[in-house]
Amino acid sequence: MLGNWFWILQAPADVEKTKPTDGQLLQYDATAKQWKLVTAGTLGATGFLYFGNPLTNGTWRIGRSGNNLNFERREAGVWVKKSAATP
Repeated sequence: MLGNWFWILQAPADVEKTKPTDGQLLQYDATAKQWKLVTAGTLGATGFLYFGNPLTNGTWRIGRSGNNLNFERREAGVWVKKSAATP
């Protein structure tokens, strides 16, 4: 599928060669700069869910930071915290 955030999935080296099963999802590893399959519900303490291409300005992400849930947007090549939900 061609479109905003699917372009990175078209590079064969970026996607683990396995089909997701029930309970799995694709997670972008910003350190390794590649997608990987993870079991749903196992997002780590510093993991993020991306809404768009993680390398493109304007993309949003949601993730944990300590006990907070942060909402961040990529602007000028850096992630900027826009809001946080605290317990």
